[in-house]
Amino acid sequence: MSRSKLALLSMFWMATIAWVLDCSVVTIGAAPTGARAPEAKIDAPYPDSSQGLKRELKDMLKVARGRRSDQLRAMIMDLEIPDARAWYLANFGTSGLETAEEYKKNLTRSEERLENQMIEFAREDGYFSVTKQDAKKVYPSMVTAPEVFLATWKRASVYGEDPSETPFGYFLFVDGKFRWDSTIMWVTVD
Repeated sequence: MSRSKLALLSMFWMATIAWVLDCSVVTIGAAPTGARAPEAKIDAPYPDSSQGLKRELKDMLKVARGRRSDQLRAMIMDLEIPDARAWYLANFGTSGLETAEEYKKNLTRSEERLENQMIEFAREDGYFSVTKQDAKKVYPSMVTAPEVFLATWKRASVYGEDPSETPFGYFLFVDGKFRWDSTIMWVTVD
């Protein structure tokens, strides 16, 4: 093979390799060429405020209305108190250990109840109301005073009546996220 043919073949291979590398190089965090942009994340961090919790609950309601049960379940599971035993012990002292055991024992059932509640809210015309609470009034035996919020669902009124309210949980801001205290049950009396 002549020198000119080898040089031409060598240039062809270098150009081919450069083209392949250029097509497959992806910067960390960037989408590959031709890839779809990812959907907007609904599970963005929410600020530690009544409005932040209300926004998270609205996002959960949107998911429930879209009948995306797996995503709704994941959002509800994200409300779990991490290392509940340690958290209850740190915030309630030794009396919190019993509550932590109750929390862990009933967690799956409680999450299913909240999921069903969200699905029910999705069928109704209403809105969330979130109010910041005095932690010491809600939890008199609490040693610390984390941010505590009460969430209620207000069903839209008919003919100018006051909207009916359904309280469905106390939420705490723990480790940068809202966490649902599923140990408090709400009973509706007609």
